[in-house]
Amino acid sequence: MATFARGARLSAAIGALALLFGGASAQAQSTCVGDCNGDNMVAINELIIGVNIALGSAPVSECPSFDVNGDGMVTVNELIQGVNNALNGCPPPGDTPTVTATVPGDTPTVTATPTGTAAASTPTATNTVDGDTPTPTGTPVPGTPTATATPTDVIIGEHACTLVTGPQPGDRTTLFLQTQALPLTLPASGSLLISCGTIMPDGKAACDCNVTSFDPVVIPAIGDVCVNPFAGCPQGEIDCDGGNAMDTDLKANHNIGACESNAECSTACDAVCDGFGPTYTQISSGCEGYCLGGANDEAACSQDTECPGGTCVGANPPAHNDACGCVCSGTGLGGASPAGSMSCNIGVQIDVELPSNGVCGDPPTIILAPQCGAVTTTTATGQIVNANNTPGKLLPVEAGSNLTGAGIDCSALTSSSTSGLKLVGSLAFFDSTLGDIHSGNVFQCE
Repeated sequence: MATFARGARLSAAIGALALLFGGASAQAQSTCVGDCNGDNMVAINELIIGVNIALGSAPVSECPSFDVNGDGMVTVNELIQGVNNALNGCPPPGDTPTVTATVPGDTPTVTATPTGTAAASTPTATNTVDGDTPTPTGTPVPGTPTATATPTDVIIGEHACTLVTGPQPGDRTTLFLQTQALPLTLPASGSLLISCGTIMPDGKAACDCNVTSFDPVVIPAIGDVCVNPFAGCPQGEIDCDGGNAMDTDLKANHNIGACESNAECSTACDAVCDGFGPTYTQISSGCEGYCLGGANDEAACSQDTECPGGTCVGANPPAHNDACGCVCSGTGLGGASPAGSMSCNIGVQIDVELPSNGVCGDPPTIILAPQCGAVTTTTATGQIVNANNTPGKLLPVEAGSNLTGAGIDCSALTSSSTSGLKLVGSLAFFDSTLGDIHSGNVFQCE
């Protein structure tokens, strides 16, 4: 977010506010009006928060310093105090900035003169004739701090997220599996590593989310689902000030057409993902009955053992030879997110092992290709079409899973507290022992 410049356009806007809504005057509290994050300055994003509160589209709790008189609302004269502080800098502690706006039609004057100090230059807005454009006057004093966005020297760093376990699905880390036969709700446990860089002037920081440990998920008679970390996924971000679109969506299709190689299937899948919109990208694809990766990449196969270092796409043996499966992930969707929202990609490589003994390391019966699953603290949706290679079949049957996460304040995360952080997302798998699986995933941090 760009630095908020002091110039004619902003001064004119202040004048217009006073002329349109003038009449009341208010006295500021000892805190700097409009300073939401306590850094003793007022940035453009903080002014926007104040306007949103005044319009009723945001709660006062997002920036209590705007509510000067404690009435639970933000009025125009309180907004003017915030704008004045953005123009001239916050007054020193103990000083009392004031804002005066007279009756409409008179000449309103916006002042911010700290008591006991030299007066700063006072921008004024003058209305000579009703309907004329207010003319801003006043020259900023050299050295007066301009309003800036979130400081750029704060590094969020690496922080462990121990996944919550508990008695109820809504209170714990959970995998919601939708299959053709039945839905399965499986508790999960383990830990993630949240790694974020420097907070940039726009309030955002790049973030990686990685699996550090994930306990086996036991499905009786099917096997142990062993989740292994996979590196190399695209970075995500945390939006400390809010405003970015952060929703995610998964669109999976068991059969987008016939194929004769994984490369041909991947090209076709890219085109399908592009058709969903510019934020959708392929996260996995495969042509059933062909080795994906390893020494025998692209060779025809019927078992994973025929693809050393890779996997044989499809069941063992494949049930739908030459069908191209495609999974697309969309990010940056939906409306503006609240402050502290996060979206990132968790890399996983999943094996299914027998016997179902709760211990990973047994010979795998199914080896799935690595995936980078998008997760978010806002809303995640997802669905498989043509599930189990059946035209028109959907998993889940409704319009797609709909999971809601929870963000975290950047200052809390910087201090190594991940408590309350809740990441949600979707993955899709074709041709498991239970058929196709749509997995809605909830990762809740202690």
